[in-house]
Amino acid sequence: MDQLDQELLFLLAENARASFRELSQRVHLSPPAVAARIARLEREGLLRGYRALLAPEQCGYPLTALISLSMPPAREPEFTALILDSPQVWECHHVAGPYSMVLRAGFSGTREMDRFVKRLQAFGKTQTQIIFSTVKDEPVLPAAVAAEPSGS
Repeated sequence: MDQLDQELLFLLAENARASFRELSQRVHLSPPAVAARIARLEREGLLRGYRALLAPEQCGYPLTALISLSMPPAREPEFTALILDSPQVWECHHVAGPYSMVLRAGFSGTREMDRFVKRLQAFGKTQTQIIFSTVKDEPVLPAAVAAEPSGS
């Protein structure tokens, strides 16, 4: 990945709807050259997709929680199947420390959250933290990619 790739990734992180023409003007390449670079970044897995950033509270999920779970490794396949089938789970991470999994999930209210946490408790010990407000919620980019493009 060179500096131009980094600049393209930064620009796409800022506006994934930017056209090849717009991007080409910012990085001083032709639109076909930009398209080829982006296709390569996608093939290589550096650019994994394009998504709309939704406001959970306005989409029927006013309650967001971080749920930690400690469970034996033997239960992981069954747990994974549950998580993959649970639309309210937005993230699930295998972590080190006193818990083995950390989830970020959204709920319509406390009753829905309580029902879901009870399902998780079948796998092991849980700890739930309700998010009251968010200070920062942005996609994370490596420092080298997050640097402002040279053309700005």
